[in-house]
Amino acid sequence: MNNFASFIKLQFAFLVFGIASLSAFQNDSVVVEDSLATPDSVNMALKPRFGVFGHFGYNLHLANFTNLPSVFSCCPEFTGGNGSGYSFGGLFEYPINEELHLNLRAGISIYDGSMSSREAENLIIDGKSQTGYFEHKLDFNLGSFGIEPMVAYNVAPNLFLHGGLRVGLLTNSYFEQIEEIVEPADRGTFIDGKRTRNHQFGEINDASAMMFGLSFGVGYELVMNKKESLLLVPELFYTMNLSPAVAGIEWNVHQIHGGIAIKYRHPPPPPAPLLPPLNPPSASPALPPAP
Repeated sequence: MNNFASFIKLQFAFLVFGIASLSAFQNDSVVVEDSLATPDSVNMALKPRFGVFGHFGYNLHLANFTNLPSVFSCCPEFTGGNGSGYSFGGLFEYPINEELHLNLRAGISIYDGSMSSREAENLIIDGKSQTGYFEHKLDFNLGSFGIEPMVAYNVAPNLFLHGGLRVGLLTNSYFEQIEEIVEPADRGTFIDGKRTRNHQFGEINDASAMMFGLSFGVGYELVMNKKESLLLVPELFYTMNLSPAVAGIEWNVHQIHGGIAIKYRHPPPPPAPLLPPLNPPSASPALPPAP
């Protein structure tokens, strides 16, 4: 839980720092570019945008199961875990008006993580009975390719709230599990003389082919050029997958992810060149000098 709180603080600090520093850059830096101004007749807020995004994520796994399908385990219960991941992809936005936009994102999301559970066991060490502990550990790699249809609402200048769905196809699902004696740390073995047992790995059986969930987020748009065609957007999202990661067991994956989106909208046309007058005035003949 401490790691989770630290990650939330880090993402929030990153978002605030990014907005502040990039705003300063936008206001104070000298940008060498075409000096054509945006014509007053063009409303850039109503132009469609397309671009890319990249996020780092904190994965939160909520679970209540004893073993994966077809995998032996004597673990009393896995109750959840966490891990790190990332997401990246492309985006398209279509403004309905200046406040409401329709969004579509498509990309890869990685939901790696681990779970562990400790179990007490009576051990005989140096001829004496004492309580020892061994740990059931489960590591896994999960990934999906998904689409996210969303709406965005402009709640303040340049600040948008996003909300919608995420539907994903599973791209990979692998696991590795092991049981290890952790207390006492310097002695004690299982029957085979080793401190570990039940080491298994492979593809997760019955992993859900589809992942369905909700996605919410916030983004702050920074205009990066005079034509207002290039936007840099620090953003923070929360994705809550409602479908289980594995069919038949209680295991859901959520992700908090933050990063940067780069958006482009077609710049306005340059102002029309000034045309010469149709009938330029003729030059008056020079008068002869006075005698």
